[in-house]
Amino acid sequence: MKKFLFNHVFPYLLYGVLYLLCGLIREVNKNPAGERYFNTLNGPYILTLWHGRIFYLFYYFRNRPDLNLLVSPSEDGDLLAKTAQLIGYTVVRGSTYKNPISSTRKLIRILRDKGHIIVVADGSRGPWCKAQSGT
Repeated sequence: MKKFLFNHVFPYLLYGVLYLLCGLIREVNKNPAGERYFNTLNGPYILTLWHGRIFYLFYYFRNRPDLNLLVSPSEDGDLLAKTAQLIGYTVVRGSTYKNPISSTRKLIRILRDKGHIIVVADGSRGPWCKAQSGT
């Protein structure tokens, strides 16, 4: 029952809560030129972010299937991966601890095809806001 809830119910609840909370946030863009630059980038790139800022950025970059999100293959990562797919991302499963070679190959293939990748820089095990070598 727990696995069913975690894989089939909670992602939809998290999706709804994310849209509700982030939809109530008032955005102020302090760098419109930077955002235009980002949105018109051609070629491959890797976007990194911290764990603490992941949920709003999920919302902000929503419905962008051209962004490939690296998500841990752990059970916690299942919830995040399903939610990310609901929001509109393409998900690659892997980390520096589980499936490192296959996920790295997928990411390299994405970059060679001029794709875009999102990686959490402080890694799945921290320390918080300190970039890990896998990034």
